[in-house]
Order: sequence, then structure tokens, then C-alpha cells
Amino acid sequence: GQFLLPSFDAHIGKVSRLLSGKKPHWDLNWSSTKDPYELRQFMNQALVTCGREEGKPGLPLDIDIETDSKEPISVTDIRCVGIHNRVTGQVLVLDTSGMGETAGLVQEFAWWARRKELLWAAQNGPYDWRVIYRLWNIEVPETWVEDSMVAHTLLLSDSPHHLLHIA
Repeated sequence: GQFLLPSFDAHIGKVSRLLSGKKPHWDLNWSSTKDPYELRQFMNQALVTCGREEGKPGLPLDIDIETDSKEPISVTDIRCVGIHNRVTGQVLVLDTSGMGETAGLVQEFAWWARRKELLWAAQNGPYDWRVIYRLWNIEVPETWVEDSMVAHTLLLSDSPHHLLHIA
């Protein structure tokens, strides 16, 4: 009850905004890169702002990928990987189109995905991490702790589960 009421209230508020024709406004500080060094800089900042330390739980980094197919087995290209730092609000989009597992940017991402100090959250992580593993041989991080689509499916099973609706 105590957790359901705020969620229900937010959901009804969203319905009211959508019916009034007001479109959501997203303030995102984002950039796009193909440069492994830019990813390293972004992730070093994330390690400082979001990383787990002794006595500090840390905050997850949000991740989402875009591919060339909805079916994980049919994906031949991960077009981009978005990483969001919840503390700074910054988003870095990795332009990975056409890159295989040996590309420098993919190798840098793999190195950070294995870091135990960082927590990860996803939007449909079962899809994302399956595709990332199949195409780039990067295993699901042990520190993957949240998934917005899985949570939405469990809490609101008869609602649409795409990102636009969840937002």
C-alpha cells in the first residue's frame, strides 16, 4: 500500500498531462562519441560520482542500446550504447555502428562493464545484455542491479512496456 499509492498518483498525473496535450520536456546534457578516450573520461567521472566505496552503496549508471533488430538472435549491429550518470545528469552515446568486439571503443566499454565498483541499470536488460554478449562477448555485469522494463512488467503487467509509456 505505502509504495503503490505514490506510483498510482504519478501514473494518474501522467495520464492527465498526456490527455491535456502537454508534451514532456527532457533536459538532457548529452554528447556522442566514437573515441575510447572520451568514454574513459566519462566513466572516470562516473566512478567518482556513482561508484561504490566502503560504506557507500553507489548509484547505478543507466544503459540502453539501439540495434538493427527487435529479435536478439537477428541483431547484426549494435548501433549505439547510451550511458546516463544519475548524479551529473550527463548522457554519453557511444556511436558503435559497424563495430565488432575488437574495436577500441567496444574494448573500453568492456573494461568498464567489468568494474565491480560500478552498478548498472537497464531498460530491457535481458535483451541488451544478451545482444552485447552475443556480438561483443561481454558478459552480464555482476553489478547489474535494476531494470526499468522488468520492474514495470511486474508492477503494471497489463500496461504497455515500451520506454515512451514508462517515461
